[in-house]
Amino acid sequence: KMLRRYPNLNLHEPFPSKVWWQTFFDKGIIDTEELEQSLSSSKYFQDENTPNWIRLWHFYDLTDDDFSDLLKKVELEYCDRRFSDIREIKHITGILLNLSDIGLYSRNKAKILENSKCYIDQFIKEAQPEKLRQDIAWALDPFSVYLGLAFSGSSLPEFKEFVDYIQEAYKLERLKSMPNDAQNLLATMQSDIWKFYEMICPRSLKNQNVSGIYCEIPILKHIDQADFVEKLLLMNPKHQQLLGYALTKRYELDWVNEKLLEELDWLKSVKALLLKEADNRKGKLSGYHLNLLVGKYFDKAIEKLEAKHSPA
Repeated sequence: KMLRRYPNLNLHEPFPSKVWWQTFFDKGIIDTEELEQSLSSSKYFQDENTPNWIRLWHFYDLTDDDFSDLLKKVELEYCDRRFSDIREIKHITGILLNLSDIGLYSRNKAKILENSKCYIDQFIKEAQPEKLRQDIAWALDPFSVYLGLAFSGSSLPEFKEFVDYIQEAYKLERLKSMPNDAQNLLATMQSDIWKFYEMICPRSLKNQNVSGIYCEIPILKHIDQADFVEKLLLMNPKHQQLLGYALTKRYELDWVNEKLLEELDWLKSVKALLLKEADNRKGKLSGYHLNLLVGKYFDKAIEKLEAKHSPA
């Protein structure tokens, strides 16, 4: 709206990005990290340390010779698999597809797409699980901006197919690692309840890089219900309540719950086990705590998922 109202305001190649400006004007939030990255990748602040692919992203400002030289360098770096950040892989794929589409790169888009898919296969195979989850989440970010630069070729069907391929390849890898990840999550629940909270709840604006790695993944269903209850009973009452609070926050957003419906039966089974244990401890403070935990948190979590599960 501002760009239309003030046509002389040049934000078409902004540093920082349009997303940064939107967040600033809408929410008053100043993302200093994104600001610094945007400045460093801007064409106005390039130096000898600027990556070749960023220079090529700004190809409109290049001479014929500089363009040809940079394209060869980026192509070589890409073929040699020198990039370990999936967002860079996504950027370079988009750049090459776009250049091919406008007739400035000799390789056709089908070959570029095939090569990029092979790159993703290798990346997923070799990446550490924690870094992989983080990188994939970034790569699939709907804002489509990295280092203040929008992804070239994002409107091309080949680019969209590439992003879909990343998502499907990650799903397959995630399914293989899920049982082990679930056990690690259960251990985290015992050792650091706040970290557990951050891992299963939607990410906050203040901690985008750490929290929420399982916020849209039904990982809890991979934890044995009896094992979960056994570990929960070993926690002190305060941490048990924090655990319950984490569950209500996990299922707070309807659009997230669509992806977590598989946990509904798991929650009901855990609730039944907790009520049985509470009955065994009837007349004891611990039994009261368990009944409170179910009524205050588990019932609400189940209610939220059931509402999403029921037909409109």
